Amino acid sequence: MKQAWRAADRAAEVLGAARGWRAAGRIDNAAFAAFAEAHPEPGPRLGRAWRVLVFVCVVVGTAAATALGFVLLGVREAGSAAAIFLAAGAALALLTDAIVERSSFRPTGAEAATSLLGVSYLIFAAFALGDHFHLRETHAQRLALGWGAAVLALAAWRWGFRVYAGAAAGALLLLAAHLPAPRLAWLAAASVIALVANAALARRDLCPSHRGGVALARTVALAAIYVAANYYAADKGFIEDIAREPGAPRHHAGEITLLLAWAGSALWPIILVAWGVRARDRALIALGVVVAALSLATVRFYLHLAPLWLVLAASGAALAGASLLLERWLRSGRDGERGGFTAAPLYDESLRGRLLPVAAALASAPEARTLPEEPRGVHGGGGGFGGGGAGGTY
Repeated sequence: MKQAWRAADRAAEVLGAARGWRAAGRIDNAAFAAFAEAHPEPGPRLGRAWRVLVFVCVVVGTAAATALGFVLLGVREAGSAAAIFLAAGAALALLTDAIVERSSFRPTGAEAATSLLGVSYLIFAAFALGDHFHLRETHAQRLALGWGAAVLALAAWRWGFRVYAGAAAGALLLLAAHLPAPRLAWLAAASVIALVANAALARRDLCPSHRGGVALARTVALAAIYVAANYYAADKGFIEDIAREPGAPRHHAGEITLLLAWAGSALWPIILVAWGVRARDRALIALGVVVAALSLATVRFYLHLAPLWLVLAASGAALAGASLLLERWLRSGRDGERGGFTAAPLYDESLRGRLLPVAAALASAPEARTLPEEPRGVHGGGGGFGGGGAGGTY
């Protein structure tokens, strides 16, 4: 990523936070002006609806033009298709660079569309090359996954799209599943990705987009470790089935593997929650809660203690009660916090933008209108008299 793009990314992050602080009353207009002067925005930003419209138009138009080109050129061989995909992918990557540079790293929707198509075309080229050289299914998949992981990682680093970093981690894990001893290779690859990503997150020179991508890759790797350690996944051989040849016998886990899987299903959620609490990382805590729920569901699958709906309802009620008790405990601490944790919601400008229409709708509802309060007690208001065409008041 170019230095100017990094600066624009940091400026957008700082100004977004500053807007939230100002709206929450934490800073005044003078302080916000100082932030805006220190981190000037390169230009206006398109609205979400416009970005989605531009994205859809570019994707549909480019894909249609590519399909039309295949028809007009009469492409039938895999080698020719691979060459076209490579050329088109490289051209779209250069076009993405030009759009990002032109828009000063402000999202327009066009760069997301061209990058997605460029990355997809380059990955399609790997599959076409495997078909052209008549590679076996396993070898072709290894080639495509390795090439795809490299392309996705490069796209995430060059343009800062977070989702590409998570997809690159997933491609590496699938590639590891095609190696001998797939479960051990999967576990080793996930551990390396998680350790490298966690070390990268400790650095201060990462821009917000890169930091978000690395955090997503770490989440994917930690979730993959749980898949390798889950008892149900080990018993059914989910990882081994990824690269299993058609017609080959299914893998059956041994007793030691299942015993380790029972321990992993029980301990990994606790490790994640403890790690998240110590590191003050909400993503790790949330991931730990999710995998804990999956471990409870695994126990229910093998031990039929109650119907599934009852187990899920009881688990939801327990989590809701625990969250309420935790919030009450945090709010009762000094200054509304305990050990650096607080139940007060962090201000989010995007959340405020989503809540404004709801607040406006509630304010305009008849039930929300404030009626004038009637004075209490007995108050004389005068009267009238008259008849036969004459009248008066008193």
